Amino acid sequence: MRECGDRIRRERTSPTSPRLVLRRILVLAEGRQYREASAVISKLGAVGLAAVVSEIPLDLLVDGLPHSAQLLETLFNKLISTGQRPNVNAEPILWQLVKLFATCDDPTLKNKVAKLVQALFEFHPDYHRLLCNRKKALEQAIRGKIYINASVR
Repeated sequence: MRECGDRIRRERTSPTSPRLVLRRILVLAEGRQYREASAVISKLGAVGLAAVVSEIPLDLLVDGLPHSAQLLETLFNKLISTGQRPNVNAEPILWQLVKLFATCDDPTLKNKVAKLVQALFEFHPDYHRLLCNRKKALEQAIRGKIYINASVR
């Protein structure tokens, strides 16, 4: 009887099958318990992570930013440390962060998401170039608009 109780406790603390891990992450993320979900991901091995990562709904986590930053950071750092590069579309995360920086007046926002931004740039180094190109295009468009408005007067 005691062995059965120990087995149940072990299963509660660290689910072993990818399906159970994914279910646990989803339940925790939907309940906005991102730290606990982050802890579940950090306990995963390379094989378990590979099985789970493509099924994690990043849209749900993007909507939860900046609160879900720790979970996303753990996910990308774990992928980097295991050397896996699955086909994960992280671009919506990047644009949500840009939107947050543009609209939010919270002075602590930069501290909250700095590690996530760093992990994103390590996972997809092209994102830094993409942001620089977009910034340059925006500045050129603004300058062009200013010149057009100045010539109209």
